[in-house]
Amino acid sequence: MENTMMERRERPRGVTLMATFLGIEGLLEIIGGIIIIIATNALGHNIVTRGHTVSGRIVDTIGIGLGSVGIVVGVLTLLFVFGLLSLQRWAYWGVILVEGFNLLKHVFELVRHTGSPIFTIAAMIIPAVILIYFLGFSSVRRAFRI
Repeated sequence: MENTMMERRERPRGVTLMATFLGIEGLLEIIGGIIIIIATNALGHNIVTRGHTVSGRIVDTIGIGLGSVGIVVGVLTLLFVFGLLSLQRWAYWGVILVEGFNLLKHVFELVRHTGSPIFTIAAMIIPAVILIYFLGFSSVRRAFRI
C-alpha cells in the first residue's frame, strides 16, 4: 500500500529568525511609506498656501507615489513572512528578489552619497544576512525543496 500522506518538513530555526527580521523590515517599510505621504502632503499644503499651487500638487503627487511604493513593498514583505513560516517555495524566491532589490537600493544610496553612510551601511546588514542565509545554507534550500 502506498503512503499518500505528505512528508512533514521541519522549518529550520534560522528561517523563523529571518522571518522575524523580514516582519520588522516590512513594518518599517509601511511606517516609512506612511510618514513619506504625510510629510510630503504637509509640505505640499505649505507650498500651496504660499501661492504655488502647481508646485505643491507636484510635491503631493511625488510623495504619494514614493510612499505608496514603500507601503506596497512592506505589505509584500509581510506576505512573504507568512509564506516563509509555512515553507512555501514562492516565498523563498520572493524574499531573494526583495532582499536583492533592497541590497542594490542601499548600494546605490551609498554610491550616490544620499543620507548618512553609517545608516546606509547599517540598513544593508539585514538584507545581506538574509541573502547569505537563504542562499548559503543547504538546510534552508532543502526545507523549501530547492
